Amino acid sequence: MLRSIPSKSLGVVVLLFSILVLLIFPIFFNYKNIFSNKPVTAVTYTEKFPPKGSHTFYSFLFWCFVVICVFLGILGGKPMDFPYLVFGRLFTFAYFSYFAIIILYHNKVFSEYINSIFSIFFKKK
Repeated sequence: MLRSIPSKSLGVVVLLFSILVLLIFPIFFNYKNIFSNKPVTAVTYTEKFPPKGSHTFYSFLFWCFVVICVFLGILGGKPMDFPYLVFGRLFTFAYFSYFAIIILYHNKVFSEYINSIFSIFFKKK
């Protein structure tokens, strides 16, 4: 990830943001329970995450994230030549896009739209 960033200062910002996103992301979906006196229970957790009918989409996103992390690890050990640099930038963009997709997916309008698209392509038999 860092090898695909040409500027040192921008590389440090991207590195900090990639770690910060992993630390803040779980808090993002539990903000209602953090600021209320209501304890976090299994019932409140399962009501909120994942939305009903989204197992296919979440399993697809999980495996995409695994592939992205594996390729970033492989590309980190390669020299900074033409194809590796381009793929490094592509997978760095995909790493941050992954979290943006999940945040957008939890928006009710977007989640209903994505569920309707995935129900067309992945019908349960």
